[in-house]
Amino acid sequence: MAIYHFSVQVISRSQGRSAVAAAAYRAGERLQDERYGHTYDYTKKNVAERAIAAPENAPAWVKDREQLWNAVEAAEKRKDAQLCREINIALPRELTALQQRELVSTFVTEQFVKRGMIADVAIHRDNPENPHAHIMLTMREITPAGFGQKVREWNDKGLLEAWRAEWANYANRALERAGSQERIDHRSLEAQGSDRLPTVHEGPHVRQMESRGIRTDRGDLNRAVAEYNGLVVSLAAYRREKDALVKETAPRANVAPVESSQKQVAVLIAKGKEIKEQIGRIDADLNRIEERLRYYNEQQQRISDRVRLEKQLSDMQQQGRSFFGLYNKNSKDIAELTRKIERLGERIQEHGRFAPSDQEAVELQAQQKQLEQTKRELSGQFFAVRNKVEQLKAGQEKIETKTVTATLRQVILHLKDKATGVPVRYVEDDLDKQVEKARFTNRGGVEQLHYRLQDGTERNVLFQNLHMTSQQRDSIFDMIGAAIKGVERAQQRDEADRQRQMKKKRRGMER
Repeated sequence: MAIYHFSVQVISRSQGRSAVAAAAYRAGERLQDERYGHTYDYTKKNVAERAIAAPENAPAWVKDREQLWNAVEAAEKRKDAQLCREINIALPRELTALQQRELVSTFVTEQFVKRGMIADVAIHRDNPENPHAHIMLTMREITPAGFGQKVREWNDKGLLEAWRAEWANYANRALERAGSQERIDHRSLEAQGSDRLPTVHEGPHVRQMESRGIRTDRGDLNRAVAEYNGLVVSLAAYRREKDALVKETAPRANVAPVESSQKQVAVLIAKGKEIKEQIGRIDADLNRIEERLRYYNEQQQRISDRVRLEKQLSDMQQQGRSFFGLYNKNSKDIAELTRKIERLGERIQEHGRFAPSDQEAVELQAQQKQLEQTKRELSGQFFAVRNKVEQLKAGQEKIETKTVTATLRQVILHLKDKATGVPVRYVEDDLDKQVEKARFTNRGGVEQLHYRLQDGTERNVLFQNLHMTSQQRDSIFDMIGAAIKGVERAQQRDEADRQRQMKKKRRGMER
C-alpha cells in the first residue's frame, strides 16, 4: 500500500555535522572533506540511483559531488552555519523503478531546481518494502562565479506546506497514470478523520539495532501501533462488508425522508472536501506566482535604485566642481556612490538570469488575478454547500410530525418501512393507548419516536440498528402486528358479545 512520508531537516554545524559527510553517506560514495581533512567512504552502501540537478546558469563543477559540497562548506563562515536542507520522501511501491525515477526527477526539477536550488538526489531501494529518496538542497543562490547570498524565502513555512501538498499531487498523478487505485494524502491522520494511530520516527540507530535482533522501545511502540492499525483497517473492511450485506438483503421498501436527507448530506460533505482540495491547490499555485512576482519586484527595485543613484551621482558631480573644475569637494561621496552603483549593477546582472521578464510578469499577474477569482468562486461554493448541509441537518429534527388517531402499537408498526432500526425501549402500558401526536426523528443516526397521548403524557421510543438479519427485524415488527391483530380480534369478540346481549334483551322485552 502506498504511504505518505515527507520529512525535512536542516544540516548545520551546530549539530556537529558536515555537508560532505551527509552527501557521501546518502550517495554511497567516497568523498574528501577539505575543511576537516577527513575522507568519508561509504562505497559499500547499496544506493540504487544518484544524480545532481542544477539550474542552467550553474557552473559545470557543481555536477561533481565532492566539489559541490566542499564549495557549500567553504561558503559558510559561521561555526553554527546552516549548510543545506535535506528532504526525505517515501516512493510508492506500486510504481516501477523507472516510474519512481521519473516521478522524483519531475518533482525535483519543477519544485526546487526552477527556484534556483541545486539538488543532490539519492534513491535507496535496499529494503523493497521501503523505497525512498534523499534530496539534499543548497541554501544559497548559485551564479557562474559560485555561491552568492542565502535565499531566505526558501525557509518560508508556507512554501514547505506547499511542497508537502505538491508531493502528494505528483505521486497521485503518477499512480493514476500507472493504473493503480492507491492514493496518498499529505494531511495528518487526525485531519483525515482516520482512527489509525501515527508511528514514531525510529532513526538509523534504532533501525540498526532492530536489524540485529535487539528490541527497542520505539520499535515495540511502532509494532503495537501497526497491530492496532491493522485491527482498525480490518474492522473498517468488516463494516463495509456488513453494510453491503445488509443493504443487499434488506427488504425493498419506501425510503424514508430522513435517509434521503442523510444521503444528500453525505454527498454535500464529499463535495465540500473536493472544493477545499481545489482551493488548496490554487493556494499552492498562488504561492509560486507570488514568489516569482516578488523576485521580479525586487529586481525592478534594484533597477530603480540604480537610476536614482546615478542621478544623485550626476548632481553631485555638477554641484561640487570648483571654479577651475580641478577639484570636487564631494569626491569621497562620489567614490562611495560609484562603488554602490557598481555593486548594484553586479546584483542586477546576476539576478537578471532568474528574474522574470516584463512580459512574463504581466502574464503572471493575469494568472494570479484569474486564480484569485477562481478561489473566490470556489469559496462561495464551499460556504453554500456548508449552509445547505446545516439546513439539511436542522431539517432532520422534524422529518415526520403528524396528528394521528391510532394506538402506540399501530404507530410503531407503521414505522417498519421508515426506520432502519427496531424499537428497543418503550412503555408497555402505553402500547394500546390512543396517540394524539407522533414525531419520528433521526439525529446523528439515533432514531426515536416522540409521541403524546390524549391525556397529555409525552414519552420517547428508541430505535437502534442491532446486529440482526432482515428476517429477524421483520419478525419483531410481525410480533407487534400480531399483538395488534389479537387486540382487534378481542375487540371484535367483545363487540359480538355486546350485540348478542342486546338482541337477547330486545327479545325479552318483546315477550
